[in-house]
This record gives sequence, C-alpha cells and structure tokens, in this order.
Amino acid sequence: MKYLGTLSMLSVGLAALPAVGQMQVAYTATEVQLRAGPAPDYPAIAVLPAGIQILVQGCLSDYTWCDVMAGPGRGWIYAGHISTPYENTYVPVLDYGAVIGIAVVGFILGDYWFDHYRDRPWYPERQHWIHRPPPEARRDKRAAVSEISW
Repeated sequence: MKYLGTLSMLSVGLAALPAVGQMQVAYTATEVQLRAGPAPDYPAIAVLPAGIQILVQGCLSDYTWCDVMAGPGRGWIYAGHISTPYENTYVPVLDYGAVIGIAVVGFILGDYWFDHYRDRPWYPERQHWIHRPPPEARRDKRAAVSEISW
C-alpha cells in the first residue's frame, strides 16, 4: 500500500512536467533533399517528393534548418521547404517555427552522424566535415570566388 501511494504521487508529478521531445507533423512543400547536416553542402541522404509527411524533431535557433524523420530516414531539411498546419492553413516553418513552438535543437556532427549514419559510405570522412569552416565562412568564401570569377 505504501508503494502504491508513492507510485501515484510519482505519476502525478511526471504528468505535471512539460512534454519533452514532442515532434511536429509537417509536410515537404517541394521536392527536397534530406541532408546529413544543416547546410546544402552536407551529403544527401534521400530525395523526398513534395507533399510527404515528415516529423520535425526540432530546428536550429534561427529556424532555417530542421532535423526531421521521413519514414526510416533521419536528416536535415531547409525550413523554407517545410509546411506545417497552423490556424486552418499550412505555413512555412521558416517563418512560423517559433510561433508554433517547434523545439530548438543543436547539431553536433560527431554525435549525430554516429547515431544515424555509421553505415553510410561517407561516414569515414566525418573528420573532414567536423573540421571544416563554419557555414558563415563557407558562404563568404563562395561569395569571394564568385566575385573573382566575374
């Protein structure tokens, strides 16, 4: 009897906690590439057709890229290509992610790839990806190269 009371109190306490790890049902707005990281130069995992259901695990803090599940696949999609239901319509996660309350997640390449991509042919190249410049520096370098090529 003593344990039953403790178990009941534990259940009530857990029910009062906010939900952790809630996923947002969403859809691909266009044909998109599911990527191994939150940038267009990460390896492609799969090509997803427009209109398929995905589960958004969370997005980067600026809501530009989201970690999603698409069937058995897991990866990142640019948030401008993800639509989610909101107030009787579908809206882009890029613009409404914060309003809807989609979780903010980080990206640690070594951990993420270990958890999801150990069987991929490019997994052994992870040190290259871990030690490359941050996205801002890669963007600046591409802009400088395009200016030179004119």
